[in-house]
Amino acid sequence: MLNRYLARAAAILLLFSFPATVLPAQTPAATPERAGVLYPQEGVTVKGSPVFTSTAVYGGDEIQTGKLSTLLTGEGISLQLKPHTALKFGKAAELGCGGLVLVTRHSIPVRLAGIEVIPSGNPAKLEVDNAGGTATVSVKSGTATLSQAGQISSLREGQAITRPVTQRCPAAAAGSSSPGSTPAMSSSFLSGSGLYWVLGGGAAAGVMAGVLATRGGKQVSPSVP
Repeated sequence: MLNRYLARAAAILLLFSFPATVLPAQTPAATPERAGVLYPQEGVTVKGSPVFTSTAVYGGDEIQTGKLSTLLTGEGISLQLKPHTALKFGKAAELGCGGLVLVTRHSIPVRLAGIEVIPSGNPAKLEVDNAGGTATVSVKSGTATLSQAGQISSLREGQAITRPVTQRCPAAAAGSSSPGSTPAMSSSFLSGSGLYWVLGGGAAAGVMAGVLATRGGKQVSPSVP
């Protein structure tokens, strides 16, 4: 009889202690930083090191373009970085000097010189520039909300806004947005239907998986030949 009571008590004890030992192991991991694939042109660096082939980039990586536009893609996002542009890549696109064209299905903020721009659309397409003491935001499709020093502005498709900023950036070079300075891959990708197909996940996921696989799963970028 005593053994029966002891066995029952042990069973009750295990019943209440089992979830406590199992649940911590089932807790979801923290959301990882956004990852993407960069298709560099001449003069592009990642974290200060030059890159020459398609390269995996991760949250916190700093990208600097040269005299040509450069394409960066990720899950549901595509960024065309204009010539002489500095960008910190992560959960937000943190633009230094230069400019970019963003196409995204997500509300990924673009931050520059005290301004935050949040796009919305399916997809949304924005063009953002920081040069010559001014920041310009142009909405090509979808909508965007712009916040600066507590002032909120809403932009619809076809609208643009220019704001003065204190960040000292050189004026955009003449012809920097001309077709001749934009690589064919980036130009056709961002202006045609190909970009929207990539945002659907097929090509971007495949290319990213291949590039990440070549890195052996390590979050190190770039590797210099």
